[in-house]
Amino acid sequence: MMMFRWLSNSQLHHVESFSFFYSTGTMINAFAGYKLTREKTGVYTVTLCPDGVDPEDTVTITVDDSFVQRLLNILRQYHVGHWNGFNKSNRYVKDGNSFSLNVSFQNGRSIDSHGYMRWPKHYKEVRVSLDKLFLEAYHHSNNLNSEGT
Repeated sequence: MMMFRWLSNSQLHHVESFSFFYSTGTMINAFAGYKLTREKTGVYTVTLCPDGVDPEDTVTITVDDSFVQRLLNILRQYHVGHWNGFNKSNRYVKDGNSFSLNVSFQNGRSIDSHGYMRWPKHYKEVRVSLDKLFLEAYHHSNNLNSEGT
C-alpha cells in the first residue's frame, strides 16, 4: 500500500504543473478542466475549458507570475496539501460528480487527489476559487482575441 504524506503550506511553492478537472453531471459539456504548465523557458501556460464550454473551444494562454501566486494562495488558504492521497468514491451513486487534482512542485513534491461523490475538506471553496481564477484568465483571453479581429 502506498503511503501519502500531507504537504504543509510551506512546501507549496514553485509549481511545475497543475491540473484540476471536475464533472458536474451527465449533460453534454458538464465538466471543467484547468491545466497549468511551466515550460522549459520558465513561462507558464494555461489550458482551460470552463464548465459548459465545448472542448473545441478550449484555449491555451500564457499567464504571469501573479496568476501562479494567486493559485498558490488558494492552495495554501484551504490547506490543499492535506488532500494528497485522497481517493474516495461513493460506489452506490451511478451518475454522480467527480474531480481529479494533480500538482507537481519543482522540489519534487506533489499532490494527487481524486473523488467521485466524495470530497476532501474545503472542496467547494477550492473549486469556486479555482473557477474564479481560471475564468478570469479565460474571459481576458477571449476579450483580447475579440479585440484583435
